[in-house]
Amino acid sequence: MTRDIRYHAFKVGDIVQLTQEAERFSPDFFVSEGATGTVVEAEWDYLSVRIHTPVPGAEEWDNCLVWTFGDVYFKDGPENYLVKIGKEKEA
Repeated sequence: MTRDIRYHAFKVGDIVQLTQEAERFSPDFFVSEGATGTVVEAEWDYLSVRIHTPVPGAEEWDNCLVWTFGDVYFKDGPENYLVKIGKEKEA
């Protein structure tokens, strides 16, 4: 299997901003364009972003948006929804 490297554009601790509205587990919750979050998990086939402001309906997922390889909800991949805007400060 050839691995898709697009998820490598994001690293744990990156601060990202949504470039378009994201719908998740339709119709459980929506995250508005412009919302920011922190990448909390990043693997070749998995990306999880914890949104900084509470998202009604996202409590079950710890306020995170998640992409997986072959995801039908985000079939275009996270690079079409996210742009890196910074890096989380280290303690």
